Amino acid sequence: MLPTLFCAPRKWPGWGRLFFIVGLLAPTVVVSGETITIEPARDATIYEPIGGEINANGQGQHMFSGRVVAGARRRSLIEFDIAGAVPPGATIDSVELQLHMSRTNVGAGPRATTFHRVLIDWAEGPTDPTGNEGFGDTAANGDATWFDRVYPVTPWSSNGGDYVGSPSSTSVSVNNIGFYNWPSTSQLVADVQGWLDDPSTNHGWALITSESGAPTAKRFDSRHFPESARRPKLTITFSGVVCNDVDRDGYGDPGSPACPNGPELDCNDGNPDVYPGAAETWYDGVDQNCDGLSDFDQDGDGVACDGSSADNECPGVIGTDCNDLEPLSRPGFAEVCGDLIDNDCSGGVDDLPGCAIPAASAWGVMVMALMLAGVGTSIFRGTRRVTGS
Repeated sequence: MLPTLFCAPRKWPGWGRLFFIVGLLAPTVVVSGETITIEPARDATIYEPIGGEINANGQGQHMFSGRVVAGARRRSLIEFDIAGAVPPGATIDSVELQLHMSRTNVGAGPRATTFHRVLIDWAEGPTDPTGNEGFGDTAANGDATWFDRVYPVTPWSSNGGDYVGSPSSTSVSVNNIGFYNWPSTSQLVADVQGWLDDPSTNHGWALITSESGAPTAKRFDSRHFPESARRPKLTITFSGVVCNDVDRDGYGDPGSPACPNGPELDCNDGNPDVYPGAAETWYDGVDQNCDGLSDFDQDGDGVACDGSSADNECPGVIGTDCNDLEPLSRPGFAEVCGDLIDNDCSGGVDDLPGCAIPAASAWGVMVMALMLAGVGTSIFRGTRRVTGS
């Protein structure tokens, strides 16, 4: 409902349909060749033990991939929030990844490095190693490790992570320190499109550097690296009819048939609790259900509440309606004799001269009021019901 002193009467013909039609006629967003670049939502390194240690790295500035001199393997996990960056309904046209490699084992030379789609959820974890981070640090609860996707309670199906064996990316030869780019492939596009269409399947990629021989390990800068330019980047180009749904409540601004909950216009796309058809909270000044009507006229009689005790939660004097829960009560409404309602908000009930109730008829008026309340029938039929006669 709108926070206004002026109320649109709910009984205007077609008023409710008007807002529905506006939603349907709102322009559809069509994009072609829109390109965005985002950083990871989470990343981590999992370390194959050299001895009996179980180490992790979820908050460090670097991530690792390949074999170290001692032969133990390192693999990195990296995930981007696709659904939070690309509008629903978009078609993914191309995907490109960029990493900055900042350290390499002596003698590692150029090594093939690929991205593989991860099959199950994992936790980034709290561990933040010191130094060069090549061995990580002792795993804490909630870390991803070589054995557990959530340490120490949820293991991988296979040690070293659950991911698709065939790479989604091309193989890029990583050699000396610098930036490396993985160009778009049909499988990278398919991965990102699938994650956009069903965000629950987005578990990111595993970064795998050649594990044949040793050493092969490479150190890449993570999403926690202080300089943004050296953090991992995912560049996505998309097109098509999309739903511009910033608050992810299933409705867009403008409205679009691509929106999952319907084409109606979201009147506040920055608040996920506001959308067409949402439950209305009266008197808070927020139009939760996007119907454009006053938030201070609960009974729909066209007059805002005046803050009296009959107005439920009306916050003070907003208008002049003495009873905002009763559509037959508002200033200027003709007093109706015998309905026991202050119809004209004069402060009295049935207070017109013609409404005087003779003593002899007072009992009849009371009985009528009780019957209207649904209890009169019980009074007159109670004896027969109790006695069964």
